[in-house]
Amino acid sequence: MARKNESILEMLVHFPWWVSFVLSIASYLILKYYIPSMNIQQNGSADIAYMIYKGLANVSTMLAPIVALLLMILAAISAI
Repeated sequence: MARKNESILEMLVHFPWWVSFVLSIASYLILKYYIPSMNIQQNGSADIAYMIYKGLANVSTMLAPIVALLLMILAAISAI
């Protein structure tokens, strides 16, 4: 009997290799360049949304190569 709850990573292994490759490039560009370049206006002196955004923008630049590498590994596995 097949499992119903496959993870996203398991599903990507079953897709063609180029799907993971394209997702790898797109996720890298979004995490590295797009999210940090978004401008969120700070409304008050202690605007919580602004502080959360700044923290996520800093973390996203560090996570971009890790996520891209993981998706590239999945592309290599699905090519085999």
